[in-house]
Formats: sequence, C-alpha cells, structure tokens
Amino acid sequence: TVKGVTIKAEKLSAYNLTVETDHTYFIKGANSDLDGVWVHNDCFLDKPKQKVNTTQPGDIVRTPDSHPDDFVKLRGGQKYKNKNTNEIWEKSRTSHSDKNGEWKVGLNGRDPIDTKKITIGRSDGKVIKFNGK
Repeated sequence: TVKGVTIKAEKLSAYNLTVETDHTYFIKGANSDLDGVWVHNDCFLDKPKQKVNTTQPGDIVRTPDSHPDDFVKLRGGQKYKNKNTNEIWEKSRTSHSDKNGEWKVGLNGRDPIDTKKITIGRSDGKVIKFNGK
C-alpha cells in the first residue's frame, strides 16, 4: 500500500543497471540511510510470444513454467509444444546451468537432441546456450 508520494523538482543523476533477476529491489542513497529509490526490473512475464530459435543467449523467453497456457503437453508428459511458435520443449534431466533445472528446445521445430538444442533456465526463462545452431 502506498501511503504517500512526494515529487521534488531537482536535478538527479541517472544510472543504467543490469541485474540478474526480474524482481523489485531498493537502491540506497549514497549519502544517507534515508535516501534511495525502489526499482522494478522489467518482468519476463510480459515478454512477447517469440521463437526461442530467434533469440540470443541472455534473452528472456516465455516457458511452460511462466506461461503454461502457451503450451500443450505432448504424449508422455515430458515434452511440450508451444502453440504460438510450434517449438518442442522438453524438461532436462540436468541442472548444470540453473539450480531449478533447465528446459531444452529443439531447433527448427524438431525435438531437442544433445547436438541440436537450446538450453533455457527454469528459474527465470533465460536463454543459456545454443548447441548445433
């Protein structure tokens, strides 16, 4: 709940920061424990419906975890098909790059295989790496 807002007409310095997560955080003022600002980092939940095959490592994409309505579960329950892009997603059996596990996405609408896949982090939907692209 916001209890009040104060607007001050004064010069301020601006900084561009890159952060690992998509959450809200507080940046403390340089000269005081009272100065500072709350910042809300861009949410990956609002990312457009784009093909993972057109992304770069570091990009954030919609996943079966963050947007289950974008996907249909395929037979066996371990694979999913993105209804918007027709890409095949599979839960990885490893968690080398993301503590919460990984998604593997096949190249060009095919099933992911060891030599041809894109790895996505389950915790944040971040594209980790490409194999065989």
